[in-house]
Amino acid sequence: MLIAELLIITLLMVFIIDLSGFIDEIETTLSKWLKGKARIPKPFNCSLCMSWWTNLIYLLCIGKLTLPYIAIVALFAFLTPVFALLFVWIRETLNKALNKALEGIK
Repeated sequence: MLIAELLIITLLMVFIIDLSGFIDEIETTLSKWLKGKARIPKPFNCSLCMSWWTNLIYLLCIGKLTLPYIAIVALFAFLTPVFALLFVWIRETLNKALNKALEGIK
């Protein structure tokens, strides 16, 4: 179950940082407010970094910071670009399927 929780944390980081546009929106708002180019620094603008650190802190908080779990966290962090592509693929596949289904209705 813990591995699933680590995966969920990683997937949330990928969605929030890579796909939602949240970081871009914050940077745009800060740039307007500061009247200059504002940039959110790492680790906050990097899904790999945020999933790595968030999962490590989570493991530390629940008392499960062991070498095997650290290795799993490293693997999940490494796979964040793949997870982002997988999210996009799922969305595009569903869009195509729904468009095809809607064409059949017309």
